[in-house]
Amino acid sequence: MTASGVAPFEPLVKRRGLCTCRHSDAQVSL
Repeated sequence: MTASGVAPFEPLVKRRGLCTCRHSDAQVSL
């Protein structure tokens, strides 16, 4: 994914916590 695709995930990670952080990493690697 591009940086613009990852950008919206950053605020979600801060709100939801580590679970979202790990989940977003899985999507980024895909």
